[in-house]
Amino acid sequence: MWQQMRREERLKMGIVLGMTLIYGCVLGSQFYVARLVNVLGGSATDAGLLLILSVLPVFGVAMLGRRLARRLPPPQMLSLGLACHALQLLLLAKASTLTMLLPAMLLSGFGYALSFATLLNGATSLAPGTHYAQSIAYMTLTSQMGIGLGSLLAALIEPALGTNGVFWIPMLLALTGMVLASRLPSAAAANAAAPPPPPLTGKIAKARNRSLMFEIFLLMGVLGLAFGVPLQFVPMWLARAPEMAFSPAYFLTTSFFTIMLTRLLFSHHLNGPREFGVVVACFVVLALSIAVLGQAHTPAQFVACAIAYGGAYSLMYPSCTAYVLGKADPAERGAWANWVLLAYEVGARCLPAAFGIIADQGGFPLTFLLLAAVVVAVAAWHVPRRRRLARTFN
Repeated sequence: MWQQMRREERLKMGIVLGMTLIYGCVLGSQFYVARLVNVLGGSATDAGLLLILSVLPVFGVAMLGRRLARRLPPPQMLSLGLACHALQLLLLAKASTLTMLLPAMLLSGFGYALSFATLLNGATSLAPGTHYAQSIAYMTLTSQMGIGLGSLLAALIEPALGTNGVFWIPMLLALTGMVLASRLPSAAAANAAAPPPPPLTGKIAKARNRSLMFEIFLLMGVLGLAFGVPLQFVPMWLARAPEMAFSPAYFLTTSFFTIMLTRLLFSHHLNGPREFGVVVACFVVLALSIAVLGQAHTPAQFVACAIAYGGAYSLMYPSCTAYVLGKADPAERGAWANWVLLAYEVGARCLPAAFGIIADQGGFPLTFLLLAAVVVAVAAWHVPRRRRLARTFN
């Protein structure tokens, strides 16, 4: 990808990734909201409800996506999103009651929808040719690096400043990002210089939009579910099973590092006809790793499942995101990015509640087995569509 970009385009992509790193550090502080809920006397249910509350603004921004894209250029969109985060972090730093967390989480949702969607669209608009998936892989990799740095910084600060004090430095980073947001490029890559095809109108456009919306919510919703359930339920499972009294880090930490390394080393395979084979293999490995995870009992088994799970998931997310965004008109891709975020967040934050009921009634092994079955069902629907897309490259 980088070899096909001119020097000025590589510089613009570097700016996008640099802004993504700053934003990732801001996102890293969000993991401490649950700890703040506990400090303020709240319960795990309170933390879950606040998490769901933060999804509602994403829906609102998605509904207004086209209007916002027409009225606000990307630098202003990013600046507005970071302003929401800065105000949210100020409220968290000053919070003395759970009530103060309500507006903070709403601001978090607005900030996430405005900022992440803008950076995601910026990365894909600068990618040459068919390298959308690879650009998303680099963008999400940079975001995860920032999240890791932000959470590490918070861990170092908390003993000295308390849980509220964790949010001061991310707030300063958000304010710094607001100042730097004016440098965010909005120009597309060189191949976008060609005149775009005329947009579809009338019944054809409505039918195409409905089809794309269905694909987004099914594909990205299941990807969010496949991410949210294991990462939320493995710690709960180990806490409830006395015979497995070891740290969930064997699965969680291994998964995160595998996701980052796989995107760094293998994202160049998400290009052209090779991508179809990669996606099929990832669907198979993801389903198998989740199914086997339910039968794991030792740290070594959890690590092995985490490596397979993280490697498969790592490439599926950027590939599937690029697939659905690539089907949208280039001029409206930023607006559709908000629906992609919403579908993913619904899958990652809201749908696991249904699987929690299954876990309570039938146990965690059954829960992971059913999740694997859902992944297989979506793969059976999605892979034929990808096969037709792959044939267009041959």
